[in-house]
Amino acid sequence: MYLCDMILNCNLLEYFQELRMIDKKLRYLESHEWAMLDAESGVITVGLSDYAIEQLGDIVYLELPSVGDKVEKGSEFCTIESVKAASDLYAPVGGEITA
Repeated sequence: MYLCDMILNCNLLEYFQELRMIDKKLRYLESHEWAMLDAESGVITVGLSDYAIEQLGDIVYLELPSVGDKVEKGSEFCTIESVKAASDLYAPVGGEITA
């Protein structure tokens, strides 16, 4: 049974936002990466959902792109390893790495 089946007339996004499980400023991918636009600077910050981080456990290695690298939306841009698993992260947006 899906959560939506248990809640009549539900809007899942509103439901999870009320539970503070989803930040309204972030845009999530199904693979748990998120992106947030700073409207003033035009800079997009990318991260990983709390759920994914909890599932990974203790992180032992993180390979990040270098400043100046260009990434395409949907391409692998980072590798994260934990005591439980290793995983590639995919760029939710394309652009140039600035920090």
